[in-house]
Amino acid sequence: MEYQLMNFNIPTYLLNRLLDLYCRQELKNLEDTKRIQDLIKMQSKPLIYTKPIQEFDQPVSILFDDEYDWEERFKI
Repeated sequence: MEYQLMNFNIPTYLLNRLLDLYCRQELKNLEDTKRIQDLIKMQSKPLIYTKPIQEFDQPVSILFDDEYDWEERFKI
């Protein structure tokens, strides 16, 4: 790439303003880029999988009779 040196006169206040605007814009761009990079990092983290819920046995029937006499049932 070729470059050409150019010299010109410009008022100081105008040059200062130009530099100020450029620096502010670049700072804003850097902050935006940082936010985007943070979002990308946050989204690219591996997901942590939890163990699936274990299956449980069927609940005990509410109608269960504690006074049931097993010996009576199997008597001949």
